[in-house]
Amino acid sequence: MKGRRLNIVFSATRQFNPGDEFILYGIMNLLHDVMENESFNAVIYNRNPDINQRFDSVFTRTSFNRRKFRGASYAASVFRIFRWDNSIRKDSDWKKVDLIVFAGSPEWYGARSRIVYWAAKRYKIPVIYMGIGTGEENIEKKIKEHEWKVIDRALYITTRDKMTTDMLCLHASETEERNRKGQKWCARPKCVVCPSICSSRTQKRVEKVRRIALIYSSSRVSDNNNISVEAEHYIKRLYAVLMKKYDTALVCHYIEELDYAVQDFPGEEYYYSFDSHDYFDIYAQFDFVIGCRVHGIGICASMGIPGIIINHSIRCETGKLLGAGMVTPDLNRLEETVEYIEDCIRNAAVKSMALSQLKKETWNTYVSDLKCILGLAGIWKKDSKEGDINMDEIIRGGGFP
Repeated sequence: MKGRRLNIVFSATRQFNPGDEFILYGIMNLLHDVMENESFNAVIYNRNPDINQRFDSVFTRTSFNRRKFRGASYAASVFRIFRWDNSIRKDSDWKKVDLIVFAGSPEWYGARSRIVYWAAKRYKIPVIYMGIGTGEENIEKKIKEHEWKVIDRALYITTRDKMTTDMLCLHASETEERNRKGQKWCARPKCVVCPSICSSRTQKRVEKVRRIALIYSSSRVSDNNNISVEAEHYIKRLYAVLMKKYDTALVCHYIEELDYAVQDFPGEEYYYSFDSHDYFDIYAQFDFVIGCRVHGIGICASMGIPGIIINHSIRCETGKLLGAGMVTPDLNRLEETVEYIEDCIRNAAVKSMALSQLKKETWNTYVSDLKCILGLAGIWKKDSKEGDINMDEIIRGGGFP
């Protein structure tokens, strides 16, 4: 008799931020390895701000389908009061969800995630956090009490930057006494390379740099995706220098960037796709990558392509963990930066081999942890042998909620 396939809800974005989808691909690859390939149904809770409103409407898709509400879809269009995309929503049957995964992104708390927290608490759904990070300081002040209650009973938490790790570890240490008194399970947050390094099943061995991908970014696009004016001026100057020295092409991650890329670099070759999966083929043409987009660096690292992250915000620490070099925008040191980049290019073969090893180690860490955690929680059978895993590195406590 065939067993029931698990229903896993991934809190992520679709058709908004390709970087979020690169992380999602990595997490799904890992879970497929843990759960014997095609063993779960992937459901998305789509945080795309274009469809995920910040308020909780009293109307639902179900109520608007009733006869007495015929024609009300026009009102719904005007007031944007519920969602029609192919994702789970508040009026879905959350009782059939076996696991919730917060898949990377700084938006693992806050208004757009409220329904996931509501469902996790109401239906006591097991939760894991993988590759979460932040783009701002003092985030502990912004996390609400109802969110902490879900975080505190998470089965597994990995972060992709030290700031988030330190914040969560401090919170965990402050709740030790409460855990000893009642709650027996509390995940020990740990910093692991972002799951985007597991996004590609294949990888190349770079022996020589022939083509370089320059990831385009601009201050003129929407607030969610832009960079500072200073960073934009810097990459324009830097890219202009590199274009004269190497065979390069621009890679755009957002539709808004296309017009600006052509305007800023007329006559240059550039790439874009609405489908985030196409970026595996796009980046496969290159041997080196440079840019501000952390998860453009991440998907390339997964493919064995070394890169350099341009440090424009605190999020860029993630790029260093992904094995990338780092430069800080400073027009007064542009010549020095170009020399550093040239040195990294000369050592690309060594960097590519190191990425292969980093990917292997990271993949094994995630798979081992997840097999053990999901097995102990009764979500999936446990395959790990005793002694394979140091449980003190994963959890504090000795039971389950």
